Amino acid sequence: MSSAAVHAHHPAWRCPNCKGALSGEEAAFTCDGCGDRFPRLGTVPVLVPDPGAYIARNAVALARYVGGLQMLLARGEQLEQEQPFRKSAMEQARRALTADLELASEQLFGLAAYADTASLIRLAADPPPQAPGLPFGESWGPAMTGFLRADWGGTPDGEKQIAAIRGELVRSVEKHARRRGTAALLGAGTGRFVHELSGHFEATFGVDLCLAYVDWYHRLLRGPLHLWELNYPQLGGDTVATPIEAKLTQEAAARMDARSLAVADALHLPVADGSLSAAISVHFTDCVPARALLEELRRVLEPDGLFVSYGPLLYRGVEDPADWLTPSEWKHLFAEARMELLEERWLDLPYWQGMERAIQTTHRVWSFTLRKLP
Repeated sequence: MSSAAVHAHHPAWRCPNCKGALSGEEAAFTCDGCGDRFPRLGTVPVLVPDPGAYIARNAVALARYVGGLQMLLARGEQLEQEQPFRKSAMEQARRALTADLELASEQLFGLAAYADTASLIRLAADPPPQAPGLPFGESWGPAMTGFLRADWGGTPDGEKQIAAIRGELVRSVEKHARRRGTAALLGAGTGRFVHELSGHFEATFGVDLCLAYVDWYHRLLRGPLHLWELNYPQLGGDTVATPIEAKLTQEAAARMDARSLAVADALHLPVADGSLSAAISVHFTDCVPARALLEELRRVLEPDGLFVSYGPLLYRGVEDPADWLTPSEWKHLFAEARMELLEERWLDLPYWQGMERAIQTTHRVWSFTLRKLP
């Protein structure tokens, strides 16, 4: 990790509540305006409006995930004894689950040190509902490692996807950007496109509300990660678990540091009003309510600032049908928010290829670029 990674925050970051300047560099940042404090979990900045509640929710979710891994390991041992012909598959699953359990336990131990006791007590009194099926929540679980594989696994299918997306983003930026100041990647995941666009702006950083993704990126700054991707229950052969070695490219390691990716809410960005030349969304625009997103874009973009979006309209995580909009309905909201649609393109992107997968998909992607009007 570079020396800058451990002693400074990104110059664009502000308090997510009052938008005041931040000071402090080690265990936490403090807002010079309202006095609110925002912890760093190791090197991971947590710049959300209520960090105590956020950390408590993740501690509970991660504890459930660890318990789920332990349950699956025990069930696998039972199946191997009862059905010896399943030995090979169960051994694969055991290697994967054991490796992920080791990392998850380490993450839980570290997270517990920062958990706010009052928030944990409130969660214990009124716990969130447990999802049916496998005991994995949306924020932690082996299905998520596929995104890490795509970003930093160096696989042919992942790199092909990244090249296609990068080409479309760069084309739009070069065609429409009037200024190349600071750009923020919304829903940046494990940070690959922060790197891919870093040479096209004076400064870039990414935000994601998923602690697992941001934590993985910060761990990659220290060296490769070895995880497993479970292929259950959609099997395309006898491979039930695929090993993943994720690591930053040499170029990315030279360009990026702990300031490149923070935990933050795209609807409450920790930046000053009118401070971004561009906001960029890759497979994220449909993950949050449209009106709230456009309102926040109006706040953070400078005059003539761009919003570049790339992704399908799947509406994962958006529960209210009122927010499941057609492209024409989105365009109505663009006009309502005084955001000019500069161009749009519909593209096909092969997604999640691999012989071990029973399902291979092609996303129908809506790529569009908006400019903030006065």
